[in-house]
Amino acid sequence: MNDYSQPDFYRFNEDSIKLINFVLERNKSAKAILDLGCGSGIIGIEVSNALLPSDLYLLDGQHEWMDHIKKNIDQKLKRGINTSIILDTFGNWKSERKFDLIVCNPPYFLPGHGEASLNKLRDNSRTFNLDNWQVLIRLIDQSILDTGRCYIVIKDDHRIFKQIRKNTYSLKIISSKKDGLVFLELFRLNKNGD
Repeated sequence: MNDYSQPDFYRFNEDSIKLINFVLERNKSAKAILDLGCGSGIIGIEVSNALLPSDLYLLDGQHEWMDHIKKNIDQKLKRGINTSIILDTFGNWKSERKFDLIVCNPPYFLPGHGEASLNKLRDNSRTFNLDNWQVLIRLIDQSILDTGRCYIVIKDDHRIFKQIRKNTYSLKIISSKKDGLVFLELFRLNKNGD
């Protein structure tokens, strides 16, 4: 996976690979996948290559990622999967499409907390400067099918989990801790309570 096209200011790390594995352990198929804050597209592309959905949507708010996403789709994504690349923030993007699988390796830090980078582009990739947890959770809630699942990886930090829990009203959250990370599964309860 190291041969993905990536900008000089940011490289995907083990968190992305661990999220891919976590998602694939729990899902055997998907019709439409949405990768929120997709960066270079590695998570959405790798999950799509395994699950073979009909559609993959890749959304990121930084235009610096766009050439890398296009190159990675061209070189890494299996043929026959329709792709849509969206340059927009979580708060501005509206889709009438609903997804049965959403993946997200979001910025970990809240503005003013964590390890600020002197490189503004890197800082935007690591910090919620463009949006916030409330906006991200609202987009997930609006975009997920009633039978869908969303998977998010975060650092094992109670402040981040508290932000997510505070903004999640209509979705159930199951958390799993592993290797200093927390994997969240968000979904709606069906009428049987499952």
